[in-house]
Amino acid sequence: MGKHMCAIAVSVFFMISALALTLISIYFDYWYEVDAVNNSNTTIKNTFSYRYGMWRKCYLYEVPSAEERVRYEKCVYTYEDLIPRKDPEDSDGIRYLHLERSWVGLLITCGAIQIFAVLTMICGLWPCRKNPKRSSIYLASAILFLFAAMAGVASNVCFMALRDLDENKNYIYPAKTEIKYDWTFMTSWIGTGLCFILAFMYICLLCVDYDDVNETGKYSTFSE
Repeated sequence: MGKHMCAIAVSVFFMISALALTLISIYFDYWYEVDAVNNSNTTIKNTFSYRYGMWRKCYLYEVPSAEERVRYEKCVYTYEDLIPRKDPEDSDGIRYLHLERSWVGLLITCGAIQIFAVLTMICGLWPCRKNPKRSSIYLASAILFLFAAMAGVASNVCFMALRDLDENKNYIYPAKTEIKYDWTFMTSWIGTGLCFILAFMYICLLCVDYDDVNETGKYSTFSE
């Protein structure tokens, strides 16, 4: 029983860490950084020097005068790009818009599934009855974290596809521009990896619990 509860404690720590990392990735604007610091043209330097996340694009030096989106200090809000008043007319533009929406929507879905999984595991809200069976909680948690992990992977792949289109197909960056993935992109991957680990852990706990059922002839609950 002691080893079992230790495994539960470790899984709870992992699930809270995974959720925190996912929420950090959703909120902070450090997914990608573009810096034209080596460009001698001031206009190009200001226009192509920024970092951004899901909701904001923050310029490193000065906000370009041509920028018309809603501002906050050196940042502009980019969420309006996800719901343009008029859809792009060409197929490449439509594909790009769908990739942007998928990147944001899938990571939000990943976070929402994790929140429900935390409630499932910690509070025992599923299947919404007194003293639910441990096997039911483990199975539900494993499935939820597996779906959360898949949503997180799909979101990150969509973001990488967007950056590849910008750099290698649309060629939006001028010469002497430095580009790199930033730390919230990494936290998103770490959170997704923890979701895979959690799914595996709960599958293992489920197998152990069924072995106990075979030995004792009855299902166990968390109150036992």
